Amino acid sequence: MGSTVVLQDVWYRYPGGDWILRGVNAEFIKGINLIVGSTGSGKTTILRIAAGTAVRIHGGELRGSVEVGGKSVLIPQDFDYFILNLTVEEELMYSLESSGVPVGVARREAKVLAENLGISHLLDKRVSTLSTGERQRVAIASALALGAEILLIDEPLAYQDPIGARSIVELLSRIDVDSVIVAEHKAHYFLETASRVYITNHGKVVQVNAPWVSLEVSSWVEEKDDWWLKCLGGSSGM
Repeated sequence: MGSTVVLQDVWYRYPGGDWILRGVNAEFIKGINLIVGSTGSGKTTILRIAAGTAVRIHGGELRGSVEVGGKSVLIPQDFDYFILNLTVEEELMYSLESSGVPVGVARREAKVLAENLGISHLLDKRVSTLSTGERQRVAIASALALGAEILLIDEPLAYQDPIGARSIVELLSRIDVDSVIVAEHKAHYFLETASRVYITNHGKVVQVNAPWVSLEVSSWVEEKDDWWLKCLGGSSGM
């Protein structure tokens, strides 16, 4: 499996803050790469670094080596800010044209993309009238229209019910990109499909094997850190 994003001894801190990442080493590969961890542990920061937006947009200090083997596009947790147009068709055409597709071709390609992602029936709809799950699919479609080869997506299941969550996981499993890197609290939805799982904790990152993730994480994090139980769909009271 080829690497798509490689981080070597990466340190990062936001302006005026302490180091949020402390010597991170991670190698993301083809397929779905899952990042889990408590709030503030650095999941989103890793996505921003892979997207090239950490320093450019948020400032701060970045140290270490970052290699990205393709065009990366980041869909933030508040994905409504990622969608810029009134209707779904306008959004897809805008993203296609922004990636260099001629205006005369963009409408046809938007229809093909929508069909592939199962949102053809939404093309003439106003984005503001769509459900949360539908808007998430539109955001993913827009990222693909921008030419994403590496899709970075932050908490895609945050606003989804169980049916919607499984639908989004299925979609991310079959889209035509080199790699999907997901930061997500609801890890249990991804464990069967993830090629790799990374755990962030106190500025460090460790790779674990998906089938044994609960055992590996419990032996690595401190006893007071019960977030991993919630990630796996369990209870912190067990």
